[in-house]
Amino acid sequence: MTCSHSSGIGSHLQTGLSFPSFTDLRSAPLDTVDPVRHATPDDLVELEGLLASLRRLDALVEKSPGTFYRRSRAFLHFHADPAGLYADVRFAGDDFERRPVHTRAQQGELLRDVRAALRSG
Repeated sequence: MTCSHSSGIGSHLQTGLSFPSFTDLRSAPLDTVDPVRHATPDDLVELEGLLASLRRLDALVEKSPGTFYRRSRAFLHFHADPAGLYADVRFAGDDFERRPVHTRAQQGELLRDVRAALRSG
């Protein structure tokens, strides 16, 4: 059976818009594809001290390695890119704030701010 609707993918082609195929994205140069990704367990090894401290906070539940929830809501998770590791934290509202955690000092600042956010409710 063929579709006679004009709102399918073919209609986008008629407008002159072009979309890259999955194959095009896989073969694209790395500098044209966003290299930020969720941190893997191998990435998280660098953050073991920070993770141990976060795991001790009663208000947080680690749903998967490096992904913490507060109550029933995602609160903190980690990303990796060529520049290093980052934490995305939902301190207030619906938006995450991206914080670098490349150094022990940055990790300490994050932990301090997470504790303060948990105390403030």
